[in-house]
Amino acid sequence: MTMLLSTAQIVSLIKSPLAKQRTIIIEGENGIGKTGIYHAVKSDPYFANHIHIDPIDCTQLSDGSVWMPDLDRELGVSRELPNERFGVSKTNQKGVNGSRPVLIFLDEIAKARQYIKDVLAPIAYEHRVGNYHFAEGSVVFCATNLSTEGLGDSIQAHLRNRLIFVRMRKPTQPEWRTWALNKGLSAEVIAFTDEYTTVFDSFLDYEDGGKYADKQMHKHNPMIFNPRESQLAYASPRSLHGASDVVASAASSVRPSSPKAPEPLSWEPVIHRLVVFLSKGCAR
Repeated sequence: MTMLLSTAQIVSLIKSPLAKQRTIIIEGENGIGKTGIYHAVKSDPYFANHIHIDPIDCTQLSDGSVWMPDLDRELGVSRELPNERFGVSKTNQKGVNGSRPVLIFLDEIAKARQYIKDVLAPIAYEHRVGNYHFAEGSVVFCATNLSTEGLGDSIQAHLRNRLIFVRMRKPTQPEWRTWALNKGLSAEVIAFTDEYTTVFDSFLDYEDGGKYADKQMHKHNPMIFNPRESQLAYASPRSLHGASDVVASAASSVRPSSPKAPEPLSWEPVIHRLVVFLSKGCAR
């Protein structure tokens, strides 16, 4: 059975010397915080000297998004000029004094069109765009969903062989609770997860070798993502965050109509609906 890593373990891996030598691709089910890895890494003092490139959604890249041809008519040659989003240039590249390493996160890389994957390949394999090589110490890492989710993620075998793939697991309720408290999320949503810890179960728990392999997922836990069912909504750490935003907004808009304090609201049924509603259309 494939080993699943926690958020903290993956952050440690990206900070290791291996990440400077090989591109790491994080695979994990949708809505569990893969993009959040970048923000955790970005704020780490270990990367204080790096140029922090905004997360790059590979599904949005097209012709010219990575490099553009530049013609040198005097020499009769062309060159590939990197797009500024990658932080490499004539004055910031390997071999130029004072150049700073870059921290690049390629999100949804396995959903990108094949020709975009081909254009991105030198970045992932060799840390370069055209003939512009990233400065020493640069780190490139990626994220994508599991192919078993049926969301269109695919990387050919010979390409996978050049990269380091790791599997990220969903956070446990205590892990998510600690994160949510640090981020100031709604107390009502946090309390909801204290009561309904099963929202942190995974469809992988129902696969062969999983802790619920003997149960039918659609009956045992219909709230979480099920790749075998047609779902418009389901609970995930992302939808919990969304539910918190809605609850906080609703709570701030409640105003007493008289000096008498309003009756306390019962949020549990509202949150229960929000948790499974707010992932609608966000299966990425």
